Amino acid sequence: DSAGQNPRNGLFPFFPVQWHSGAIPATERLLRAGQIGILRREQARLAAAGETSILRGSAAFGLMNRWRQERNAAAIIRRNHELAAMQSAYSLEKYGPGGWPEPGELLPAAARIWYRSSVTLSRLAEVAGADYYHFLQPNQYAPGSKPLSPEERAIAYKPDGRYDPFIAQGYPRLRQFGQDLPSQGVNYFDLTGIFADRRETLYRDKCCHLNNRGYELLAAAMVYRMAPALRRRASRPAGEPVSSLAAARRPARPDTLLIDAAFQVYLARDGRWLRYFRAACAAADTESRFFLHLTPRDLTDLPPYRREHGFDNLDFSFAAAGGFLWQGQCQAQIRLPDYPIAHLRTGQYAADAGELWVAEYAFPE
Repeated sequence: DSAGQNPRNGLFPFFPVQWHSGAIPATERLLRAGQIGILRREQARLAAAGETSILRGSAAFGLMNRWRQERNAAAIIRRNHELAAMQSAYSLEKYGPGGWPEPGELLPAAARIWYRSSVTLSRLAEVAGADYYHFLQPNQYAPGSKPLSPEERAIAYKPDGRYDPFIAQGYPRLRQFGQDLPSQGVNYFDLTGIFADRRETLYRDKCCHLNNRGYELLAAAMVYRMAPALRRRASRPAGEPVSSLAAARRPARPDTLLIDAAFQVYLARDGRWLRYFRAACAAADTESRFFLHLTPRDLTDLPPYRREHGFDNLDFSFAAAGGFLWQGQCQAQIRLPDYPIAHLRTGQYAADAGELWVAEYAFPE
């Protein structure tokens, strides 16, 4: 919604809606406001002195007091003008950075920020010892998300409104970016299709909000997907670190080389990340998509839609895995799921050439 409204107010598209109207004053504006407060208190003191001072009958005292009040009043007016000018002027804090995306690039840029924000929140939660889950909620304007009932079409659907264009075009981009979130260790679940076969009325307004039945179904879908991770968390030994920060206080183990192929694949010392490394690397070596197929020791740890395949699919692009190329070397890393892994198969493939390299590793019992 902010991407649609903010540009009309000269505001950065990805700031909260109406951010400019409530932005925290910067240091200079706080200084001016404080000066005005001090001057007003001084004005009140001078006015009281003119009425109560033992010198109030003196013409010289009265003249000096009036002069000081007039000088003070002029200073208050000047500071108010300065403060008004500051509040109306452009500031980075208030309106955000320039160089906004072109209209055709606005939705792709929003999807990239959405992706990076989820990764950042997930890692902050991990450091704090908390679990983070990201759900992409259903929406009536997302293509194919729900067959709308006659009541929903009357009260909860406006195809020519402000929501439809952004959601209809933006949700496919979010779903595309979301596919790479699990490879970054994010507990991400796409719930956009949970109402695809439900014809009853679940939406209650033209934005996105559900009725009570809709929220019951949404909550059930969320809990169902969270349950395996919550069960694993409940079964952790009492002394096991609950976060990477706590784990970092323990003696570190060196990274373990699992695969030595076109890329070397290491298991990080904390056992939670795979690191892909190539010593003699060019940009062309990173352009093809990487695949990573994991077979858990217990197939019930897999998401339901993956169980028929027998493995988890964490395919990723080099850039989405935080990859970087520096001085002829390239490196990327992928967050592993929490469940115990029996086997991994990885490599790279291209649409026109198939698999470019393939390697496998079986984890010891």
